[in-house]
Amino acid sequence: GEARREGEGDINGEALLQDRIIRVLKSPCDTESQENFVHFGVGCDGCGVCPIVGRRYTCLECKERIGFDLCARCNESHVGPGRFNQQHRPEHKMELVEPKETLLHALLKNHPGYTAEYLIELLNGGE
Repeated sequence: GEARREGEGDINGEALLQDRIIRVLKSPCDTESQENFVHFGVGCDGCGVCPIVGRRYTCLECKERIGFDLCARCNESHVGPGRFNQQHRPEHKMELVEPKETLLHALLKNHPGYTAEYLIELLNGGE
């Protein structure tokens, strides 16, 4: 394949990722598919997206209490420390986190008309 300069195409890829996340948050909740699973309350320590939507990876070696988590895209390329200065290193072992249904997922599953965006707004005191 062609060599790609660092950063080239990242803006377009990031916009596509943001569009997908917004689409998932505005859609009825999917707790079955790992690709669209919403990891409520967990952000990516690489790109900062919160919540992580889709595959989520966690570091098995970072000792900080807040942990170190990456979205699928960052898991392929992230090398630096975490966004909160966690001491993550590229050689650390990352593990795919199995989706685990939370109370929010149960609410969304039992109220198909609700979206994740609506519930988040409700929890933040909106109407």
